[in-house]
Amino acid sequence: MNAFDAGRSVEREGWLRLRPYLNEITDGHFVLVNKGAHARRLQEELGDLLANLAPRHDPTAGPLAEEGRLIAIELKVERRFTGNLFLETWSNRNLGDATSHAERGSNPGWLFKTRSDLLFYYFLDADTLCISNVLALKRWAFRVAKKNDPWPVLNYPERAQGQYQQKNDTHGVCVPIADLQRELGAKSFKVTSARQLGMFDSWEGAA
Repeated sequence: MNAFDAGRSVEREGWLRLRPYLNEITDGHFVLVNKGAHARRLQEELGDLLANLAPRHDPTAGPLAEEGRLIAIELKVERRFTGNLFLETWSNRNLGDATSHAERGSNPGWLFKTRSDLLFYYFLDADTLCISNVLALKRWAFRVAKKNDPWPVLNYPERAQGQYQQKNDTHGVCVPIADLQRELGAKSFKVTSARQLGMFDSWEGAA
């Protein structure tokens, strides 16, 4: 099994485990963006899932709301819980070979490109789902408190993706979940079992 197939297998298993939870919080109103002519563009811009959040799980919905609100979700799945989230800075860094760079250039990672509302990061072995508001995550990652200060996300070493052998020169930073909880606050970043149904009570957080 190559790297692409291995990654897709892990994603499929995570998707199957999370589907009952998604059914609950959306009343079954969601779309997995994985097929069709527009799938690649939608995944790059809006993530992997488009969901109509049921009003009872949406803190911004009024008491008389009959319909939910559309949200976009970036979904990441890993087989083993590490205590970190891998935030992709380069989908294909591609700086090691002049010819390859001239032909293909470099491609920024999802941390820069995604316009999703939420990041779902699921660990199979621990049945643990981490939820972060994407805008709050970006505001923290790329904050400039003082002139010439580095982005906070650059305080973590950038590393090549080492889980799978693949053609793309994928890089990112491994950020401890505890750091993100501290920096983003409990309301915008929660770690809990995917079978518990209170995750969306305050998902908007600092956005």
